[in-house]
Amino acid sequence: FEATIENEKHESMSVYVSLAPIQNSEGKLDGWVKVIRNIDKIKELDKLKDSFFHALAHDLRAPLSSIMGFTEILSREDIPPDKRKGYLRIMENSASDMNAIIDNLLDVYRSKNAGLVVRDHEVNMQELVQSTVQEMDGMARTKGVSLHGLEAHGAFTVRADEDLIRRVLSNLLSNAIKNTPGGGSVRVWARMVSKDEKSRAGGAASIVRAGETSAHPSSVEISVED
Repeated sequence: FEATIENEKHESMSVYVSLAPIQNSEGKLDGWVKVIRNIDKIKELDKLKDSFFHALAHDLRAPLSSIMGFTEILSREDIPPDKRKGYLRIMENSASDMNAIIDNLLDVYRSKNAGLVVRDHEVNMQELVQSTVQEMDGMARTKGVSLHGLEAHGAFTVRADEDLIRRVLSNLLSNAIKNTPGGGSVRVWARMVSKDEKSRAGGAASIVRAGETSAHPSSVEISVED
């Protein structure tokens, strides 16, 4: 059975207790052996496993919802050939995103170090926001939600893993669309925020537009509003 005890430092510790009978030469009960095993590490691994599967399901749901949304649109509406072709391309991109997630999982499995394999390169944030909005438009239209991808403030590029950022943005949009009632709207934009301005009183953030420089390193802020 499982129990909680205190160690010599008076810290709480999860343990598994097992009992085994001791018999004498006549087969009569002569006592018991009690074994106490620390299972804190096992509990911690269980939590990590649960978090991993929750994150995996969440990451796969966004591109899958996009595919399902456009599938429903294509099946119930008379779509012009040019739009149909565009929707099919978006569905193909969503399927590629799912495949990229699976490839990342395989990379982590092959790697000796735990964690995601980050492949950073120059990413155009304006293009990334707009393409992700297009991919999620099928889910939004099925729900009756208006989805708006505002242009990034002063188009800029960052050095990052495009697939990971797209995954985060897709999850944010998926949650916003799911929790927005029909007839509502969801807006998304990205901007570069200087850390020195962000840390000032009130936490107000200033936008570093294209061509501007900051005395301190900057970070990217992605906002989704429903």
